[in-house]
Amino acid sequence: MARSERGVATASVGRDESVSAPPGDCRFLLPTLPSDEGVRFCVFLHGDTSKRPYRIEDFRQPLEDAGVLKDISCIAAYQMSHLWLVRFRTQGVKDAVLAAGGLSVKGGYCAIIDPCRKEMKVKIHWVPFHIPSETLRKALSEFGEAMEIRQEE
Repeated sequence: MARSERGVATASVGRDESVSAPPGDCRFLLPTLPSDEGVRFCVFLHGDTSKRPYRIEDFRQPLEDAGVLKDISCIAAYQMSHLWLVRFRTQGVKDAVLAAGGLSVKGGYCAIIDPCRKEMKVKIHWVPFHIPSETLRKALSEFGEAMEIRQEE
């Protein structure tokens, strides 16, 4: 399965700290997402795969709590019921929901992904400690610019 180059968990700013950042065991299963003009007012909602299946009713209350329910022009399942496409009426509404950072749907974390954003945060496991950051930066350069490289303590 292809993974999206544009899939991003958005900034961790939200009303409820428990949903503003993904839990450590959160898995993202993303196809390549469209990024053309047709998705300018859209976001993808990526639900916790262990909580599948999702129904449209599961998103009603979280979107109402975010204050954007009335400004949605359409919502539809995009992939295997855990990835949903939401189209808003204006860019301002899209920006407001992106600022939420995440939603709580069916008691699990639901990431809000902007398909137009072209950066992502990646965690790479099993890199030997003696490998310098510059070597990693060069290895990742074919995929784009590495903005930050840091080692966990």
